[in-house]
This record gives sequence, C-alpha cells and structure tokens, in this order.
Amino acid sequence: FMDKDCDIDPESDNLIFYGHNMETGEMLGELFGYEQEEFWKEHPLIQVKTLYEERTYEIVGAFRDRVYYNYEDCFKFYQFIDYDKQEELDEAIDYYIANTPYDMDVEYEMDDRFITLVTCAYHEEDGRYVVVARDITERPEDSQKAK
Repeated sequence: FMDKDCDIDPESDNLIFYGHNMETGEMLGELFGYEQEEFWKEHPLIQVKTLYEERTYEIVGAFRDRVYYNYEDCFKFYQFIDYDKQEELDEAIDYYIANTPYDMDVEYEMDDRFITLVTCAYHEEDGRYVVVARDITERPEDSQKAK
C-alpha cells in the first residue's frame, strides 16, 4: 500500500510503498537481494507498470533501517515525501549513500522524483528493509526542452 501522506495527483516527490515479504520471494521478498552488490549490478532498475503508464527507476539506495521513536532527532526515510530545498534532497541522498553497504555512484537533480519500497526486516525491533530509486523515465516535457 502507498503511504497515507503520499499523493498521486499532484504527485509527491517520493512515493513510498509498503509490502510484506515472503520467504518464497513473493511480494517484496526479493528486495533483500539488494544487500549484495552483485545483485544490484544485475538489477539496477525497477520497472513500474500501471494501467496508465510505465516508468523506469534507477536504484540509489538499499539498506536496513527501522521505524524511529517520535523523540529521536534523525532522518526518517518514511517522512521524506516532498522536498522544497536542495538541502532536504541532499540530506536524503546522503543518508541513502551512508546506509547502503556498497557504492552505487548516485547521481540526482533537484527536480527528480523517487519511489521507495519498504518491507519488514527482523535485524532489530521495528526493522525495515528499504530500496529507493529515482525516476529516469523520459517525460514528454523533457523531450520538448531538448528541441
């Protein structure tokens, strides 16, 4: 399911989706493959197909995290939905880079949109496994700019 604070119209800067993981790899179980750099090299993109469109996302982070208490003053990946300033985006990307166990050589721009896939992980209480990717789909307005 999509996070309650995300919007499709107008679209949030980061759409966060939560799902179960199964030992069989069903649902979001295959996300754990991204713990291994070799898996990421073989699967650097996420394809999202809906009734209305297809999008391609490039993975920029994959890491274990957790749900934090309200009083904990830290970056909370599940609250990064919309950003207005470069500093907010930089903080998020820096967090993804610092917590991903290998270098993904991340590139990003201020107007990028993201998708975040989240599933339960049992490395600690309220643990989560998180995969973040930026939309690299060419949009009609992008091709207009090129002309």
